[in-house]
Amino acid sequence: QQIITQALVPTAVDFLNPAIRSDDLSDPKSIFGRDLSQVICSDVVFADVRQRRGLGVGAELMWAKLNSIPVIALSPLESHYRRSRIDLLDVEVEDYVHPFVFNLSDTIVNSAKEEAAAKTD
Repeated sequence: QQIITQALVPTAVDFLNPAIRSDDLSDPKSIFGRDLSQVICSDVVFADVRQRRGLGVGAELMWAKLNSIPVIALSPLESHYRRSRIDLLDVEVEDYVHPFVFNLSDTIVNSAKEEAAAKTD
């Protein structure tokens, strides 16, 4: 967060992190509504997809895309969703990016510095 905040000065940056919460985690409708509300209130969505993520992240990326909110994905080469080479259902694929990360992201970057630079372009 600090790298992105510093790179975007003087623009104010508010991070809407669904992991920082005070709501009732036993209420799935509340969680669903809050997470999608955070996306819809955003000017841009930064998605950290360096590691395997759950269903919620994919839904949030789709929600952003459906609402024309730019998505910048942090997915360095050789991370979970991006590989220089992968064997996929007995087919060797070069320069693989997971189809959902590829199609739901406007930009895919290797680092937080690159992520911040992508927003300033």
